Amino acid sequence: MAIMANYWASLGWRIHLLSLDNDATPFYPFHSDIMFKSLDLSQPLGGAPVALFRLHKRIHELRMAVCQTRPEVILSFNDITNILVLLAVRPLDVPVIVSERNDPHCHPLKNPWRLLRGMTYRRANSVVAQTQSALTYFSSDIRQRGRVIPNPVLMPDPLPNSGRSEGRERLRKVVLAMGRLEKQKGFDNLIQAFGKLAARHSGWDLMIWGDGQERNALENRIRDLGLQNRVLLPGTTTKPGEIMRNADLFVLSSHYEGFPNVLGEAMAHGLPVLSYNCPSGPSELIRDGIDGILVPPGNMEALGVGMDRLMSNDAERQKLSASAPQVVERFGLKTIMDTWTHLIEELRRTPRSK
Repeated sequence: MAIMANYWASLGWRIHLLSLDNDATPFYPFHSDIMFKSLDLSQPLGGAPVALFRLHKRIHELRMAVCQTRPEVILSFNDITNILVLLAVRPLDVPVIVSERNDPHCHPLKNPWRLLRGMTYRRANSVVAQTQSALTYFSSDIRQRGRVIPNPVLMPDPLPNSGRSEGRERLRKVVLAMGRLEKQKGFDNLIQAFGKLAARHSGWDLMIWGDGQERNALENRIRDLGLQNRVLLPGTTTKPGEIMRNADLFVLSSHYEGFPNVLGEAMAHGLPVLSYNCPSGPSELIRDGIDGILVPPGNMEALGVGMDRLMSNDAERQKLSASAPQVVERFGLKTIMDTWTHLIEELRRTPRSK
């Protein structure tokens, strides 16, 4: 969302960005012309009947905040937020685009949110999914107004002198992974697979950047395997590109994704990549055997075999690395943003049907 907002702001668009969280300091930098406001509306609703009162209050406050921005088009991200926005703006004559940021087949909502999504999404002018597979989750009437728009993959900032730091210039090589430390990301599988290869590849370490609820469980697994000096959990970073330039292999072990930005970014940095062919996104980004390797989803043995294969073969890593940056040509910022812009302009010209 930050990339999209910054892009349009740089073109002179008037952008208001509302966050339901209490984001006093946003994680990503925003263009100076973007008007950002935290609404602090993400607290748990609690149990009924208190939840109904809090939900009504939340919808009312969101409606007032939207009205103050006087939008021409509203773009909402994430499932529950989308539902709240559609409920809040129902009385307003403003086109609404809702965007699913995960694969709803794999990330189902519980009732009553699941029922509310089915009801409210019918009011959206357009429902955007990141892959065709994700869009098929919805009913035919919603799919008729659906669009598939993947995330953009950005060109890395150039280094002042040389390009990506080569593994041979360092004493140790690095298998890199990034993401929230949550069960969805499958880092327990990755650690287990690396543990079986650690003795065979004594010159390699595994670094998993990110933070989350699974940190303690992952740290315990690392300790149980005796890998404290070989598997590192450094935390979060605001400069993933610098880390990618000092890695030798990127692995995505997720059980499912929406559209894995970090995988595209790793490829753009010229990293050889290995990924579970999970729903959804990796098979759209990776051309298997050309610019990366796909292995069956959730198959830890296949993940380990793929890692062993690439960690053992400098020539194959270099071959994949040479083709990986072509991902920017297929998912470039202008290409993706032109698609978004066309959709928004189309809705601005079309009166909203009630």
